[in-house]
Amino acid sequence: MNPNFVVTLVCLSDLLSLILVLSRSLQKKNTDLKRGAAEVFSLITILSQRRRQEAEKEFSQLWKKANKTADVLDVSLTMPQRAGRKLHRANYQTDSPEVYYRLAIYIPMLDHFLTDLKNRFPQCVLDVFHLPALVPDCLLKHLPNELETSAELLFSRFSNILEVMGAEKSTGLAVLKAKITMWKEKWASVHRTYPKAVPTTVIEALRQCSVDVYSIVHRLLKVLAMLPVSNAKQERSHATLRRLKTWLRTTMDQKRLTGLALMNVHRDIDMDVDKVTDRFAKSGKRRMPFHLRCM
Repeated sequence: MNPNFVVTLVCLSDLLSLILVLSRSLQKKNTDLKRGAAEVFSLITILSQRRRQEAEKEFSQLWKKANKTADVLDVSLTMPQRAGRKLHRANYQTDSPEVYYRLAIYIPMLDHFLTDLKNRFPQCVLDVFHLPALVPDCLLKHLPNELETSAELLFSRFSNILEVMGAEKSTGLAVLKAKITMWKEKWASVHRTYPKAVPTTVIEALRQCSVDVYSIVHRLLKVLAMLPVSNAKQERSHATLRRLKTWLRTTMDQKRLTGLALMNVHRDIDMDVDKVTDRFAKSGKRRMPFHLRCM
């Protein structure tokens, strides 16, 4: 077995354990965009810190695991042969196998993970045009100049929504700033008396936002709440159809396919088998009578 494979497997297992936490969090039904963006930013920060400051320390622990795995597989973690010039693989000038594999495998893998995360979640997506700043928990942490910048960006991005709400272009920005200021002051007074009552999620903030008093803020919070964090739910439905609609079930009608898909997706719901069987027996759509004999 190639020693590169052993080291790569150990490094990949460590990094994917971090990605797994984020993946499961983004697939939850109650995850909103604010919380998802915070977790993505947190993961990028952790990987960046490993890349810049803790690469040697972290890889030292992984190197010990790789050695244990190599002993079980009877593999020697040696360096490949070096040459004066190589075009198709790393050729680091070092005599230590640990240093070589850290430079050749671990650090490039960290760079690849960071680049892919930043491409999938650019800053404009994480900020969502500064909509998460309207959540009271975040709103109280912003300075006045930051709120003014957020209001200008929100007005430039969602001016059509603000026009629908009755704010003209000439006065829309001033109205938006006033509504955000009133919204912040409302929760600042609540935070002084009972800090735990301040909403931390979009849904909680939307439920406590009055449409009559904070009409523009309510509309923007509704936009933020409707933005999907991920497409995991849609991908689950496609995976379910792939399992159900096989070559042997091509003649299945739409009603039966929909029923089987719903049973597969909502498998956590308890069903009374006796009631289902009785309903099937009383439907009268079979050529032969359907009877059950109790043993």
